[in-house]
This record gives sequence, C-alpha cells and structure tokens, in this order.
Amino acid sequence: MDGVRVLMSEGSSLTAREVLTCVGLGGHHAEALDPDALCTARFSRWTRKVRSCPRSGTDPLGYLHNLKQVVAERGIDVVLPTHEQARLYAAAAPVLSGVPVAVADTALFDRVQSKIEFARLLDELGLPQPRWRLTTDTIDTVRAAVESDP
Repeated sequence: MDGVRVLMSEGSSLTAREVLTCVGLGGHHAEALDPDALCTARFSRWTRKVRSCPRSGTDPLGYLHNLKQVVAERGIDVVLPTHEQARLYAAAAPVLSGVPVAVADTALFDRVQSKIEFARLLDELGLPQPRWRLTTDTIDTVRAAVESDP
C-alpha cells in the first residue's frame, strides 16, 4: 500500500484541488467526497476515487453518515476538511468518534468566522487592521461611514 490514505471532505473547490496535488506529490493515496460526480477533483491525476455523498449544507446528517461509511470501507487514515465541512466536523465531534480528523473546537470557529469577534481577536494579538468600533444603532453606522469616506 502506498502512503497515507487521505480523504478530502469535498472535491469541488480549487482549495481541494491544490491540496490533492500536494497529497499526491507526497506519495499518498488521495480520495474525495462530493455530491457532484463531475467535481474538479475527478479530473486530477492524483485522485484515486471520488465518492458520491449528500450535500453537507442541506443534509449534514446524511453527509456525516456517508463520511463514516467511506472511512470504514476504504481504510482511510486521515480526513482533511477544506471548507465549511470543518465547522460541521467540529460540531459533530461526538458523532464522528473513530473518524481520523483533527479540527478545532466550535467556539474557535465561531470566533474567527464572526467579523466582530475576529476584529477583537486581532486587537488582542496586536495585529494590524483597519480602525473599527462596534456601533449600536443606524445613526452611528451612517455617521461612521460618512466620517471614513475620503
């Protein structure tokens, strides 16, 4: 058997396509889950197999059931979430016991996916960002927009 058996959480994005290339160049066995039989990953020379699955956004439980089934049947060593599936995996951690995936806690996802929380995080870390403030009403919002317009 060659390399690590990697399953991508989806195969339609350019991100997945790039990760598949890295996985393949590393000598690993790459597969993908995707509801679209003609997804981008299908056309990568590094993809060994694309497995059909429900859409994670419209049928998350069906998607997760399918993921677990594919991991067990295909002997997958690691699952790589590339997009919104990472948040789903974090939220469904108890359901995914035994699935080899490492994702952050849902609270951390919420922190970086909220514009306000992310701005606060940048402030805490001392990283540069445009000046910002939390507005509480429409007049504040309009005033702030007028003041920042050159």
